[in-house]
Amino acid sequence: MAILRDPMLRNGHALIVSAASSQIIGVAFWVVAARSYPAAMVGRNSAAISVTTFLAGIAELNLMSTLVRFLPTSGRRSARFILTVYAASAAIAMVLGAGFLLLIPQIEPQLDFLRSSPAMATWFAVSVVTGAIFVLQDSALTGVRAAPFVPVENIAFSLVKLGIMFPIVRLVPGSGIYVAWTLGFLLAVIPTNGYLFGRAIPRHVRTRPATGPPPRLRNIQSYLIPDSVAAMFFMASTSLLPLLIIRRLGAAAAAHYSLAWLMGYALYLVSLNMGSSLVVETADDQDRLRARCVRALTHLGKLVVPVVILVVVAAPYLLLVFGRGYARADVGALRLLALSAIPALVTNLAVSVTRSQRRMAVVVGIQLSICALVWGLASVLMGPLGITGVGAAWFIAQSAVAAVLLVWPGLWVPAKRLPRHAVAETAEPPASPEPAGQAGR
Repeated sequence: MAILRDPMLRNGHALIVSAASSQIIGVAFWVVAARSYPAAMVGRNSAAISVTTFLAGIAELNLMSTLVRFLPTSGRRSARFILTVYAASAAIAMVLGAGFLLLIPQIEPQLDFLRSSPAMATWFAVSVVTGAIFVLQDSALTGVRAAPFVPVENIAFSLVKLGIMFPIVRLVPGSGIYVAWTLGFLLAVIPTNGYLFGRAIPRHVRTRPATGPPPRLRNIQSYLIPDSVAAMFFMASTSLLPLLIIRRLGAAAAAHYSLAWLMGYALYLVSLNMGSSLVVETADDQDRLRARCVRALTHLGKLVVPVVILVVVAAPYLLLVFGRGYARADVGALRLLALSAIPALVTNLAVSVTRSQRRMAVVVGIQLSICALVWGLASVLMGPLGITGVGAAWFIAQSAVAAVLLVWPGLWVPAKRLPRHAVAETAEPPASPEPAGQAGR
């Protein structure tokens, strides 16, 4: 098959399978939660999970993109590079987790259960740390071209948290959904990093030894700092938005939105994961970036558009698995979130392409524009439309930014390069022969 022969498509599909599998099992997790516990409890726990993933995302400083961009060319320095990233993120995660616990009364009192006891407070801080490592390890596996292991890890994570939810909820009734979810982080991090450092990195070093000097700290900083800013805008529009919903519409509405978002965001993951694979495969070969970009976009369109149509048509029936109350309240939001995944093909791919080119101002601009539009529109539309207004905000924001990118492709699409022999043939001859003795200068 052509997909298996193309490393970008092969690794991209491995990541997509991972995301799809974990999302399907994640839906099963929330189906059980939604049918077993009150909507308000589901809403509070899902908001706590969103906060944890947001803080974990800040703590990893978007080093996941740095790993994907620089690991393919790191060779024997790969293990040390990953450990340095882990240590930095873990330290920041612990500080952020502790700081958020102190600020809960001012930020969102409904999350006070996260500090209801010293054990629960400690677990929250640990969960932010393991959540950061959990995100980083997927990028580390992708960067050393071990993406086919990512589905194994994520499926195991999803199954574990589903299997332990009921006993955990019995032990800690108010926060059991949260504890079960975050315990999955810890149980996934240990074996995954055993595989990463024991097998994946040594294989990467043997097959892809570094052929040039290591990336300079200045180069990494010039990539990392703006990319971290861009990632914060992305996380603010995904993981932090539920805090606005729970404050404006209540915990039950937050539960309804989280389940619609769970299904709609699965479609975003298709282009996000293919984009990560594109960055890996073009990190040391920019000549192929334009062709890879075009191929990825056409391939993603064939994958995503039919699924979006199916979700839009079948939305009421898909939501029935959570219960009739969710099916009645969430249909409009789910349909709009699914439709927004089509323009997101362009915006997500543009972010990946410009990351590969290290055009970080464009990356920041795209994510800032989407975040500002989503938050601004959601704040206005959720009043009259509820969570359907939030879905509308996503669709309008993605469509507007995608339209700009399509009208001005020079912002992100690489220029078409002539073959080297053609460049040599079309180059103008020198005006006069070089004086003797100058050629070596």
